[in-house]
Amino acid sequence: MKGEPLLKGLKKLREAMGLTQEALALLVGVSPRQVTRWETEPIRPRNPAVDQRICEVLGCTWKQLMGLSEAA
Repeated sequence: MKGEPLLKGLKKLREAMGLTQEALALLVGVSPRQVTRWETEPIRPRNPAVDQRICEVLGCTWKQLMGLSEAA
């Protein structure tokens, strides 16, 4: 699937935490391939609990994850 990533802030936030895609995947409970897809494709997690877990792990808001506001 082509297009701009929906989770525009994900890669920046992940890298700021010093996490690899594999490490984030392990902490969130998904495959590393899924993290790659979130960072490169216009998709987002289907499960709201996964959305929440990503924000918990990265210490961010949903708006920050979407790239709609800067990290605090």
